[in-house]
Amino acid sequence: DDATVERREAPAGAPGPAPSTEPAIPTPASRQDGITAAPVKTDAASSGPVAIARVNGLDDSTLTVDAVTARIRATYLSGVRRCAGGRAGAVELAFTVAEGGRVVAATTGSAFDVGVAACIATLAKTWRFRVPTSAGSRPPAKARFAMTFTLGS
Repeated sequence: DDATVERREAPAGAPGPAPSTEPAIPTPASRQDGITAAPVKTDAASSGPVAIARVNGLDDSTLTVDAVTARIRATYLSGVRRCAGGRAGAVELAFTVAEGGRVVAATTGSAFDVGVAACIATLAKTWRFRVPTSAGSRPPAKARFAMTFTLGS
């Protein structure tokens, strides 16, 4: 059962979407309950400050709060900023890093905007960290974290 995708070219000279240099951010188009999420603005104007506050490690593992915070600041904060789209407010995020270092679950708590929160949760599921192990042992373990992003315009 092969799926075929048909591409249709616009006529020469027809206006089309402007090319973007921004990487695509996954945003949930719809949820399992059939409710469609509003698209989240992700243009270049979304350059407001983002702060990480109240970070908590919920498990005793070798993947520390400091290591997670440093990785998010160095690698993933620009995506969070794009999700905010220049809007200001706070979003609580909880996520689980699995035995392989991948985020396997991400949920948001209180948030100033449901669309921004959904974008950040979806983005977090693409994050990768160092493989966590239980403190004092060698086998990989899951590590859970909770944090608040404060987004400014």
